Amino acid sequence: FPMHNERYSILYSSATGNTRLLADTIRAALPPELCDAFGAAGETAAESELLYVGFWTDKGNADADTLALLRTLKNKRLFLFGTAGFGVDTAYFDAILARVQAVPDGSNTVIGTYMCQGKMPPSVRARYEAMRALHQRTQAPVIATLGRHGARVLAGDGALLTVPGQPVERVADTIGAGDAHAGAVLLGLSRGLSLPDAVALGNRVSAQVVQTAGATLSDEALSRALSCAKPAV
Repeated sequence: FPMHNERYSILYSSATGNTRLLADTIRAALPPELCDAFGAAGETAAESELLYVGFWTDKGNADADTLALLRTLKNKRLFLFGTAGFGVDTAYFDAILARVQAVPDGSNTVIGTYMCQGKMPPSVRARYEAMRALHQRTQAPVIATLGRHGARVLAGDGALLTVPGQPVERVADTIGAGDAHAGAVLLGLSRGLSLPDAVALGNRVSAQVVQTAGATLSDEALSRALSCAKPAV
């Protein structure tokens, strides 16, 4: 680590515990008497000039708490470390780190980076491997719907994104939800939406469908669900 006799702080955000494990490992390797702070990003003061900042990957970038922290920093030396639940390709990790490094303003200096894959439950890993295999065969984006949890997208560049689902008050009928999702995604892409935005549109339309008996939405419900499908300008 790039620290000898300099005071430091370790700030991290961890959704599943993987990034916390990295933070603990870094803490154990550094002189404890020089540690100014150790704790969650957004809850721990970033007082040291040297900061170890840990993140988990969300939609191909650092999580929201870490991004918010990085935008506030001035005149710091940063060592960035992170975990991604998916992707074992070095190029994928490098792309994430490049996005994260672009967030702090120019008064800060990134002096080092590290990234690795976090642990995944077997069922989640199996789903990802299936998506990856299909992506390799088709060289096209792959979308897997996750019900109320939204959808997971393996983009053309190999980045894995999770697009959150829409709240559903009551499930009346799931008939047509998958077709509605696919149709809304295609509509969004044809209107110039980005792939994540088009998938979000699909999530919104399918959420409306499952709350309606049968597979046909009213004109009002369909109009409400499609309200964000605007042409690109």
